[in-house]
Amino acid sequence: MERPISTNALAQVQSALFKGDKIVAIKIYRQDTGSSLAEAKDAVDKLEAEWRTAFPEKFTAARRSKGCGGCVTVFIVLGALVLLVLLVMMRWAHAPKG
Repeated sequence: MERPISTNALAQVQSALFKGDKIVAIKIYRQDTGSSLAEAKDAVDKLEAEWRTAFPEKFTAARRSKGCGGCVTVFIVLGALVLLVLLVMMRWAHAPKG
């Protein structure tokens, strides 16, 4: 059964969110309220949205994006390198011998 979050736990959730530790914030919320993971995540998301509006300067960690632009870049570069190696190997295999 879910119970209201205590003042102390709420302060800990806020501190964790300000540092960018959302997983820690959700864990603290769950432990203090007895809520499910989904309920705790929803509650922490709501608190984060409210606090980002009220105290944007207190958030020291940048908001994490949902995506992996860095991963895509790495795969593109690796793909280009593999293609380059294959082209060099094909050219070398067809080079005149002797």
